[in-house]
Amino acid sequence: MNTQPRVCRLDGPDDARRLMARAGVSTKGVEIMAPKLRGVTLHLAGLRFATATILKQEALVVGAEAAVHKDLVVRRTETTDVILGGSLAQLYQLCAKLRGQQFGLSALADELERVLAVRDAAPVWHLRGRRLTLDEPLVMGIVNLTADSFSGDGLADDVATAVERARAMLEAGAAIIDVGAESTRPGAEPVDAETELARLLPVVRGLVAL
Repeated sequence: MNTQPRVCRLDGPDDARRLMARAGVSTKGVEIMAPKLRGVTLHLAGLRFATATILKQEALVVGAEAAVHKDLVVRRTETTDVILGGSLAQLYQLCAKLRGQQFGLSALADELERVLAVRDAAPVWHLRGRRLTLDEPLVMGIVNLTADSFSGDGLADDVATAVERARAMLEAGAAIIDVGAESTRPGAEPVDAETELARLLPVVRGLVAL
């Protein structure tokens, strides 16, 4: 089996609905399960009938959730994506139940444990009511406040444009905004702390107000 479980970042039931709809889960199943996916959620792609069926059964036994394609039970599809959700304790318990079983489930248990261990060890940042986890890639937007930016997009003293650019990046999905007030262009002259603060603080105040 070459399934690579992927941790899914869900910001609420609507994200869960979209994820399950893409996996072909029935409309009724989506509505029942969407509110339940509040712990760790994983996406497993292309599991065969026997593998997915046993995985779903064992998940329910430990109190976890597993959503499969709506046509799997009547065998109109040979493979299905599985949306697996539960607490870390439930998912580790599931791995223990899968180990030693047939149909690739033992190998799947190894992959699940590997992914869960990485997620469990990933740093978590709590920033002004937002929770950022480093168990998956995050997009960082960059706002340059120098006149000699190596990328040619420096905004110098244009505070309003800098704040607007950062706002647009956040709306486009950036999780982090890097505000640079000293050029790293090769050959650029270093600036003193007072100059750097004079560039940074007006923009940072504008960002805090967003």
